[in-house]
Amino acid sequence: MAENENKMSPEEAKEKIRLFIITGILSVVVLVIILVVVLVRRADHKKRLESFLAYLNNYCNENFGDNWYVDGEDHINVHFWVPGTALAVTVNPENMDAVRAKYEDLAVKMNKSAWDYDLGYGVTLLLHNDLNTENILLLWINGKLWEGE
Repeated sequence: MAENENKMSPEEAKEKIRLFIITGILSVVVLVIILVVVLVRRADHKKRLESFLAYLNNYCNENFGDNWYVDGEDHINVHFWVPGTALAVTVNPENMDAVRAKYEDLAVKMNKSAWDYDLGYGVTLLLHNDLNTENILLLWINGKLWEGE
């Protein structure tokens, strides 16, 4: 008698199968919509990033010639060096304040531009020692001077 209680009628079985199929189809449709939205957002972000990098490329070529490069994947790192800067700071350490002020404005503007392009991240600006470009004189992260720990 317990076996009869657990059995479904053919109509109930058909209804459950139909609900299972509808749920599966709706799940696939939702996944496809999510995938399309993600792909469209990625393509849109790529366009904005390419546009910002073109702007950055023009600006840096005009202002720094061959003394700069950009890298970074989920953040933009702008590396540059200005001939004579390290020597000026070395000869007179008080020059550091003028150098800091001059390039801090640039760091703030570049970072603001990245956010204006709606990239979702900012710019790290690295002023390298022009006498040894492996070393960094000053570093701004998101427009703020990083002074170390």
